[in-house]
Amino acid sequence: MTRARIILADDHKEVRDRVATTVARGIRGVGAVERGSALLEAKSKMQPDVCVVDISMLGLCGLDPVI
Repeated sequence: MTRARIILADDHKEVRDRVATTVARGIRGVGAVERGSALLEAKSKMQPDVCVVDISMLGLCGLDPVI
């Protein structure tokens, strides 16, 4: 089975840490960022299978169409 690459984007460190710990088993890589601008950079470098994005981050959020 191929393991997924996931990026977590949330402006709350506690949320990022908890979600990363929960999903870390069985996946190839987890990236965690706190800002939308960092998400775009990580997305181009990591080429994730899935992005889990907070819908209430400043600047760029999970509801923006560029993600």
